[in-house]
Amino acid sequence: MPERRRISSPDLIPSFETSLPDSPTPLDHPRFRVFPRKSEKLAIFFSGSNTADHSFEWLDTALRIDASAIVVSNGPNQWYQAGIDGLGGDRTEVTRSFRQWAKHLDAQSLYTVGAAMGGTGAFLHGVPLAPASWPSRARHRWTWSAAMCSG
Repeated sequence: MPERRRISSPDLIPSFETSLPDSPTPLDHPRFRVFPRKSEKLAIFFSGSNTADHSFEWLDTALRIDASAIVVSNGPNQWYQAGIDGLGGDRTEVTRSFRQWAKHLDAQSLYTVGAAMGGTGAFLHGVPLAPASWPSRARHRWTWSAAMCSG
């Protein structure tokens, strides 16, 4: 099972660029962090409950993998149903932000990962991002998977 260490200080998170030209959102926010890489894969990692600002489960994994990554936390334990500050005010807007990031990064494969409350987020946002939700004329032919486990 991957290590899911929470890092709760912005000083402990490795330094990366803070913006990309024409990016859908900033790269760094108290509730999410985007790690763009030259890869056709995008993994979105959802933290579990009771996660403070600038604290992300799965950060170690996101930093190790050979894929672009987004780590998010829901902060007030709303189970990812009422939006994520900085990405959107409701689930639809957040999913739209993830879709925009996937297009911006030219991702061909999308993975959503979370455990417990984070697993709920992985499915709530991952299912609408699945290939069936894209028009047949879409440029991207995505593969998609989600992981969820409960403690």
